[in-house]
Amino acid sequence: MRLFILSWLVCLPSAAQPAAELRSSGKASVEHASELCFPDARMTAEAWIWPEEKPSGSWMRILSKYGDSAPGLRGWEISINDANRIHFRVVPESPNRDAGWAGLASSREVPVRQWTHVAAVVDGPGQAMRIFLNGRKDAETRIAFSRVQVNDGQPLCVGVFGGYNAHRFKGLMDEVRLTADVVSFEGKPPAAPYTGQEPRTIALYHCDRQEADGLILNAVDPRKHPMSLMDGNLPALSPSMPGFGQALRLTGQDPKFPFKPKTFDPIPHPSLGQIEQMARAWQQRHPNHFRWDVLGKGSDDLPIHLFTITDFAAPDADKEVVLMVAMHSGGERSAATALFAFAEWLISEDALARKIRSRQVCVMAPVPNPWGYVKGIGANKFGHDTAWKWSPQGAVEPEQNPEGVLIQGLMDRLKPEVALDSHGTTLAGQHMGEFIGTSGYSLILNTFQGTIVREMAKAGAAAGFPQVMGAESFEKILTATPVPGAEKQFVVYAGGNAVNAAVYSYIKNHSIPLSMESGSWSGSAVARLKRLMEIGCERWSNEFYPGYPNRRIWPAANYGGMHHLAAYGQTAQTRRESRVELWRKQGQMRTFFAHPEMDGAFLYGVATTREAAKKALAGRDAHRIETGRFLHNIAQIPGVEVEEIKTHLEKTAGASLAVDPEPDYATSSEPIQHGLALRAMIPYAKPRIIEVRLNGHPIGESAVDGYQTWPGDGGTFLQVNVPPAKVGGVAIVTCQYDGQEKREWGFTPKVTGR
Repeated sequence: MRLFILSWLVCLPSAAQPAAELRSSGKASVEHASELCFPDARMTAEAWIWPEEKPSGSWMRILSKYGDSAPGLRGWEISINDANRIHFRVVPESPNRDAGWAGLASSREVPVRQWTHVAAVVDGPGQAMRIFLNGRKDAETRIAFSRVQVNDGQPLCVGVFGGYNAHRFKGLMDEVRLTADVVSFEGKPPAAPYTGQEPRTIALYHCDRQEADGLILNAVDPRKHPMSLMDGNLPALSPSMPGFGQALRLTGQDPKFPFKPKTFDPIPHPSLGQIEQMARAWQQRHPNHFRWDVLGKGSDDLPIHLFTITDFAAPDADKEVVLMVAMHSGGERSAATALFAFAEWLISEDALARKIRSRQVCVMAPVPNPWGYVKGIGANKFGHDTAWKWSPQGAVEPEQNPEGVLIQGLMDRLKPEVALDSHGTTLAGQHMGEFIGTSGYSLILNTFQGTIVREMAKAGAAAGFPQVMGAESFEKILTATPVPGAEKQFVVYAGGNAVNAAVYSYIKNHSIPLSMESGSWSGSAVARLKRLMEIGCERWSNEFYPGYPNRRIWPAANYGGMHHLAAYGQTAQTRRESRVELWRKQGQMRTFFAHPEMDGAFLYGVATTREAAKKALAGRDAHRIETGRFLHNIAQIPGVEVEEIKTHLEKTAGASLAVDPEPDYATSSEPIQHGLALRAMIPYAKPRIIEVRLNGHPIGESAVDGYQTWPGDGGTFLQVNVPPAKVGGVAIVTCQYDGQEKREWGFTPKVTGR
């Protein structure tokens, strides 16, 4: 009985907000479907609108299939801008989903408290965008694009911005229709409601009734693209024009439910002035291993502080470089506080901190968007999200993205082994599912070094902070585009393959890109970052020298098997220069190896220039070249002892070699300046090396000009080091070895059945 009375009491309206006054805000949405994006750039989106007032400092959205948390969510939308004119914008399709929008505004203002028919039209690929008011063409602009971006996962929002709960329309809206074609209005608006039988109508909403228990607005076909009211079944309709029944009433604000939410303070964070004071104090107390600089000025000439932490007495030549930035630190202030907390530990006298400082350089830009940090928002002064204003070429719209330009220049100068972008939360006490090496927005933020991610996650969990492990935690496969017929079985990234700062450094320098999410607590970030930099002091299982595992450039013939082109050098600095050069010159080089790979021997090589690839691989098909043809080709190259290579292949190889795809002949082709290494995995723990040759010439063991071996997981690595002075057009390694193990090949039944 007590429970029943309590339930009844909760249902009573409060005196301050009678139930009769609870009305829906009118906001509505339609789930994403590809045809709602009009990908072939032929569309008409129209509605009758009755604005109650002019926009006041914020554009009012009419129809918005346009998100803002990642570039891949942007599509098209119709708004009333702050000049009280209709604005229509469309985002063209682009490979990286980062194209800017194309748009236009009406020449006339929209009357207030009066019905106006608005239509936005795209005529087709390379044609024009148009705005019609009451059936008459009001504005037109030519377009260069041929397709519109399909923003997977982004719903079509009515009366509100698709990106977040803002920019609301206030007034009435009726007869919303979407057509996958160009509608002709012939100088006048529709005189009566549409039937839905008009050619190529995708969706039509009469807004006359609330159906399905009041949750959706009536449509011509309720099974196709139903329009759901965001506030549930609260009343949302008012009388429309004569002959049009009811209309959707948009109040411009959320309904006033009898509930007062608790307010939370921002996460404790230092001001820009306090950051400078803290940095000056650290520099004064720790002059031997901490330096504070101003990288440059961001929006409004606010300083971007830069920390460098290393043992300045130790030579830099053999130090790994780690760059940490917090590109979202404006709105996500725990992204910055995480780096402050880690910096405080790293300059301490802790034994591990001292070890890290002696072997690595850690550079931090904790607040690369100072304007947003002061305001508590993710954008800079120009309204750009500095975390996502990136392309494979670097910072986008540089004249309005000074923060991105400065960080790009820093990355180009440092060429870091690791580029980490810190993200987080806003409020004190706010926690979250913490990620490392992955992202909720872009598929390509999943780094190539999953073992580092797991090690860092283990450190966070050991310190008492749960960790989210991307696909493992989702228990779904990740993809950038939907899989037709199995959309719910995959996690589709809203941003597709959007690029951020860390990914840019990967593209440019083969840095290990890491995106790290942290809740308001800093202990988790400190634990994970400690483990990251501890790894930089260790010898990785596939590397001879200690440091981060990013020295293998790419696998032979683009096959993730047993052979890799790798960076050359005996110090971190020389390996860095070699790594970056080889990474940037991938387009001109081609690798190859003897296939099938037979036990006891291998051949692996690289043509270092386009010209050398043309000579050595002439007559190849898409992925292979006949062995005889290959031998004929390399016989024409000076310095190659082809008879020795022929003898090796006759004993060990089949009829062909696997090769990379054709070189990109549009790229430049220059000699390799910083040396290279060819690395192979021998599938035995203790093989006896019988012979190693380079271009048919025998070589001995040497870290400078010869071969090295070291144990790896499951086998032994053999790497041939080719110094800068000896890099020619081709480098062909042949090796014979004895595995010194007896293994069973295949399967022979031990019981015959007789």
